[in-house]
Amino acid sequence: MRARKVSKSKPKKIREKSFLTDKKKRRVAYIGVFLIALMVGSMFIQGGEDSGQEYDYGDYTFIQMQGYWVMLSGDQQIPFRYGPKSLENISVAEFELDSAKVYLGFVPGEESLESSAIQRLRALLGLTSDIVVPACLVEEGCPDVPLIHCVDEKSMVWLNRAEEDSIKIEDNCIVLNYEGDADKIMDLFTYRLLGVMK
Repeated sequence: MRARKVSKSKPKKIREKSFLTDKKKRRVAYIGVFLIALMVGSMFIQGGEDSGQEYDYGDYTFIQMQGYWVMLSGDQQIPFRYGPKSLENISVAEFELDSAKVYLGFVPGEESLESSAIQRLRALLGLTSDIVVPACLVEEGCPDVPLIHCVDEKSMVWLNRAEEDSIKIEDNCIVLNYEGDADKIMDLFTYRLLGVMK
């Protein structure tokens, strides 16, 4: 038997490539870092432009901070997406809301119970009503909530996609019609509920 001679040479090092060794990859990384820095910087610049904008509206003061209009009411600060001045040209019918129990109407397929608009409106209604009950206006696709109609003898607020922003009365419903951004009509509705806008 012959013994094999084993070479005692050092094993070859496998050269690992760094992500930044390739010029194209390095350029992509630099562009990515630049874009992130640009986005963060623009947030600070935009925040700086917003701060300091302030006006009085009736008995309330509104200050724009970080993209929101903050209403100062005593020691409370209440944020809104829109200031009341920007909502003055929207058509609003006179309405009263039952403070004991109000139904929050929606059409399944257009809105859902989990949508941020419905959740926000439910919280807003809770400011003035003891009980807020979600309700469907149509049976198709309705989850396990009551089915009611505007002709029923119940106080209801209906969030409705429409061709223009408005607050209207339809039988026993206060209809919040919105085109595009539901926050605009909900802010207007809240200002009216709180007596900020008359």
